[in-house]
This record gives sequence, C-alpha cells and structure tokens, in this order.
Amino acid sequence: MASSCRHLILDKATKRGLDLLRKDISNQNYSEISQTQKRILILVIVILTLIPVFFMHIDVFFSGDELITYSTSNNDQAGFIFSDARVSKYMKEYVFTGNASENISNLMATVQDVLKNKRNSKLFSAARDPEVKLFSHEEMVDWFAKRPDERFNYGSTFIYTWGDDGQSWMYYSLINTSASIFLPISDTKWAGFIVNYLFFILTIIALWNLGKIIGNSEKENFIILTCFCLWTETTHTVTNMRSYGVAGFFATLLVIMAVRIFKSVMTEECIKKSDLIRFVIVYAFGYVTHYTIGAILAMLGLTLVVFMLIQKKKHVGSVVVTGIVALLSGFVLAPDSVADLLTEYSNKGASDMPIEVLVVMIPSVIAFVALIVYAVKKREALTDPFYYCGVAMLLEFMMIMYGTNRVGYSRISYPVFLLLVVSALFRL
Repeated sequence: MASSCRHLILDKATKRGLDLLRKDISNQNYSEISQTQKRILILVIVILTLIPVFFMHIDVFFSGDELITYSTSNNDQAGFIFSDARVSKYMKEYVFTGNASENISNLMATVQDVLKNKRNSKLFSAARDPEVKLFSHEEMVDWFAKRPDERFNYGSTFIYTWGDDGQSWMYYSLINTSASIFLPISDTKWAGFIVNYLFFILTIIALWNLGKIIGNSEKENFIILTCFCLWTETTHTVTNMRSYGVAGFFATLLVIMAVRIFKSVMTEECIKKSDLIRFVIVYAFGYVTHYTIGAILAMLGLTLVVFMLIQKKKHVGSVVVTGIVALLSGFVLAPDSVADLLTEYSNKGASDMPIEVLVVMIPSVIAFVALIVYAVKKREALTDPFYYCGVAMLLEFMMIMYGTNRVGYSRISYPVFLLLVVSALFRL
C-alpha cells in the first residue's frame, strides 16, 4: 500500500514536472540569440557596410544627374535666374518681364497653367537651348570645387534648386556642407559619399528599430539587415549622388513614427503629443529631401484612419489634423516641389504602363488583395503593426506606379519594402 502510494505520488510529480517543463519551453523564444552570437553578427553587419566603400573607390565617373547635384550644391555662378537652362530662360522671357505687379501676375498665370495642364503646360513644353558641347577643364572645375570664400553658401543652393531639376534643397545643402568642410575633395564624389554613407548607417539603425516594433526577433532583424547590406540597390543608392538614400532614411523614420501612433491608438492609450510633433518634423525633413514622401504620408494616414473607423477608435481628429499640418509644413518649406508633386502624380493610368511597371504592379495588387482577405478572416489583423505597414506601403507603391508609371519613384520606400517582404516570409 505504501509502495503504491509512493508510485502514485511520483507519477503525479513527474506529470507535474513535465507540464511545467513543457510550459517553460513554450514560453521561451528560441529565435533569440546569445550575446556571443550577437557580437559576431554585429561584426558581420559592420563588414558588410564596407561594400559601398569598395564600389565607391572604383566609381570615378559622374552621371548626368550627379552633375546636376554638384552644380546645384557647389556652383556659385549659375542657377535658377542666372543660367541659360530651360526653366530659367522661360522665367526671364515670360514671367519676369516688367514691374513687380506684372511679374506677380505672370507668375500666378504660370502656376495656374502648370496645375491645369501639368506636363503639357507652356513651362514644361519650352524648348531647351542647344547646350551640349565639349567643356574645358577650366570651364568645369568651378562648377564642382568649392573655394574658401564659397563655403556654406546655402542661400545660393536654395535658389538654384528652383531650377530645372525640381528636387528640393535638403540633400543639396548636405552636399554643400560636406564639400565646405572637406574642401580638398569638394569636387569629387567622396564629398557626396560621406553624406550618403552616414544616412546609410542611420537607415540600418532605423530598420532594426522598425523590425523590433513590428514584432521581429533579433535573429530575423539580423537576416533583414544582411539582405539590406547585400542588396545591389542599396549599394547603388549609397554610391549614387542623389537624394534617394537620405530620403529613404526619413521615409523609414516616418513609418516608425506612424507605427508608434498606430500602437497607441490600438491599445486605447492616449496619443502622446511628442509622437505627433515628431511625426510632423520627420515628414518635413523628408519632404525637403524628396517630395515623393508625400505619397507615403498620404497612405500611412489614410490606412490608419480607415483602421480606426472600422474599430471605432478614438483620436481620429488628432490623426487627421497631424497629417494636414505635416503636409502643409512640407509645402511651406519647399514650395518649389509642389508643382513637381502635382505634375508627377498625373494619373497616367494603366493603359500607358510599360512592361517593367506591370511586372511589379500585378504581384503588388495580388498581395494587397491577399491582405484584405486575411483581414476579413482575422479581424485581429487590424491591430497588428506589421499588417498596418504592409497595407499602407502597398497602397503607396501602387499609387506611385499608377500615377507616374515609373518604378524608380518609389525608391525611397525600398528599405521598408525589403523589411516587410522578408518579415512576411518569416510569418508564412
């Protein structure tokens, strides 16, 4: 009898121990990594960040767009009013023709024409002068190299960004700053690379934080960062002296700010005013770097408002007002980009889509439909920050594809897209 009771007690204890062990195992996250593994992976990421440095070392030629970047940033002799380029010539011949009142009237008429006719307006239809010729070294060197008396001439850079290129002044001012600090390399691509590489590192940090916010493990985040560093598009962006890499950092940061607001709303917490203010500030910096961030703002805001209305959440008014303030802040800080924003999103439609756009548009539509079906089946998806990001960024991507018929215009969203695609594979 005593032996039977002893066995019974042992059996219960064993069963209880197994239950506790099973519960303990289920609560552990085996996707996390040890400190030693983490240090090794960090070292791997650091080594991978040197890939753009290698390619920058062998990249000695300026592309046409890079010539525009350096001339806009460093050239103190030409620009919006002072060059013979298309926009400047049109302004001198058709806008600034008389006294102040006539000039204002002509300018307003030009703006109305651009808003109404977009790319078919008189401004954009004006013919270019025959500017192509061979330039001597003496003629060209002052376009890119800064003299000591030209350092930090942000006023000239701001004015010149109103010329033919149409992109805003933030990136050019950063190149101006780098070239002014490092005068000996001001006429080389290394001056711009310093800016691009700094924001490349900042984007890596931002992607890590965004991955944590949407629920990725450390191992998953390391895999995402490895893919990002090895991606040829990343290397191209870092070594290309254009604003996409810098704008990509601000776009990633804007998504982080939006997700923080989203999580506050979905957990019925009060939205912090500091988060709303940071959202506006990040968007403003992003917009004065590249105006296509306006599409990201629109889709993040629209998706959030729809999710809030479906679930009858509070603070819809605060979210809408924050979005409007952010939008207006961009217009105020970079009025030259408004025309580009309106003309590029000209709703060209599906009939004019080139084949390379259709190739990426079709799977995007399929993925978006799949997300909607998933939400219908599992309503809790509407509170998942990963799902919110996926819907918003797919909408932004399709908006740009349909409105511009150009894949490259979504380039500032690429870091976030990569994170979402790889994260989706982990969730299958």
